Amino acid sequence: MILLGVNCGLGNSDIADLKTKNLDLKKGWLDYPREKTEVDRRCPLWPETVAAITKSMQQRPKSQDGLVFVSIHGKDYRDDQRTGWRVTGEFRQVLKKIDIEDGRGFYGLRRTFQTIAEECGDLVAVRAIMGHADREDDMSARYRQRITDERLQRAVDTVRKWLLPIPSIGSEGK
Repeated sequence: MILLGVNCGLGNSDIADLKTKNLDLKKGWLDYPREKTEVDRRCPLWPETVAAITKSMQQRPKSQDGLVFVSIHGKDYRDDQRTGWRVTGEFRQVLKKIDIEDGRGFYGLRRTFQTIAEECGDLVAVRAIMGHADREDDMSARYRQRITDERLQRAVDTVRKWLLPIPSIGSEGK
């Protein structure tokens, strides 16, 4: 969950509602419309994110709803108000185990992604990954026909290099 938060700027509700159909773990991509804004978003996944999701899905009960994340008891992380508070609860338990109890929440990972990804210099790509809706009067957005995968990749690579300044899994010897 944490890696998806910082790799793709997903919030706690996004995580709770994420379905396996939105992931291509073989190619390393997430295609997941943001429900809040009804904006399609696409995000390349880091090798570490793919490995963590794969391991998580192998170690938990299968979800009847096709959800990526369910507890060891088979309970999903959704709630009636769509706040994703169960994801935040899990995150706070992790922070407590590492002695960080200063009120940080899961959504901080989304803010971190936005802040660091902007350093790639391509705000349009960052906005696309985040699922931000364009303003009605944004003519550039109106005329834009696509954003290439290479641009999206640069945005997530910028965050990865900031967070994990080591070679990625499988790149030994390169």
